[in-house]
Amino acid sequence: MNLRPASYLFFSLADANIWLLINLLPDYVVFNLIKNRPWKKLTLKSQKRLIAFLIPRVKSLIMQRSCHSKMFSSCLSRSTLGRVLLDILGVQNELHIGMTAVRKDLRIPHAWLTSLGKELTPGINANDDCHILTL
Repeated sequence: MNLRPASYLFFSLADANIWLLINLLPDYVVFNLIKNRPWKKLTLKSQKRLIAFLIPRVKSLIMQRSCHSKMFSSCLSRSTLGRVLLDILGVQNELHIGMTAVRKDLRIPHAWLTSLGKELTPGINANDDCHILTL
């Protein structure tokens, strides 16, 4: 039985719900939730082989959602969901927030997730001289 479509559906629904919360809640509440991570109480005792298998799967889901989502998703919602999943698996991660100048008069905010020194989300990264905050 192939679970990929079901996992993508779950990921998409969770991403849309996080996107909705980000848009409804005040910014300081969203950032406090992301920083304080109340979901860490749900951390599973996972085997290293399972974690090694699931980290690329989480990255794949984030990339797939980034390519296919036209609405009800953002880099912050996808990075936050990735952070929640990695925290539950007990994997260290950092959520970065930055802004870059595409043109002289246009700046674009971006959020991205790193784990074990690797980026899990597409787009602007810390090496693009846009880093502002790490949560």
